[in-house]
Amino acid sequence: MKGVIDFADVPGATTPGKAGFNVEARDGGFKWVKQRFEWRNIEGRANGNFEWNEPDRILPAIERPGLKVVARIDNQPQ
Repeated sequence: MKGVIDFADVPGATTPGKAGFNVEARDGGFKWVKQRFEWRNIEGRANGNFEWNEPDRILPAIERPGLKVVARIDNQPQ
């Protein structure tokens, strides 16, 4: 998909917003970021007990420079 950057494909870019990466992505012509969130980190401690710290930190860092997000949820709790 043209204009979408997937952090999994960029070496060393595991944290959105790190070292201005999102600004560089935007300036490079990207409009969307595909970001993976692991469900086991969101609901890993107990069924129905959700921890949103990671998405709450990452999503604003992606959206701040005007990028849009394709969120992908992976890896169910064990």
